[in-house]
Amino acid sequence: MNEEPTKNVPLRPVKKEIVEFEAADPEEEPLFINHTMVSYAVGSTYIDVGIIPLDDILSKAPEVRFKVLTRLVMALPTLTQLRDQLNQILETQSADVTSTPKDRV
Repeated sequence: MNEEPTKNVPLRPVKKEIVEFEAADPEEEPLFINHTMVSYAVGSTYIDVGIIPLDDILSKAPEVRFKVLTRLVMALPTLTQLRDQLNQILETQSADVTSTPKDRV
């Protein structure tokens, strides 16, 4: 799937809800997310990850629900490491999209 990345900016206000979530083995049952919210306070970064339900995305309601499945908290060095890993993936994907099949051999 060669989709161009889009900016993840909700067009409508988002109502955050915390969802009770049973822990699962990430190898057998990875956590799917389609939305994140990030904040920073007192030296730590908070990343809420979860889903905006498809019904909310498709509805014409003035607000969508963001069901938070988990919250990640990290210090700046870990956030920097995460940024670097994500940038590496995005750069690789960008190169794959722009290269021709002959370039990939």
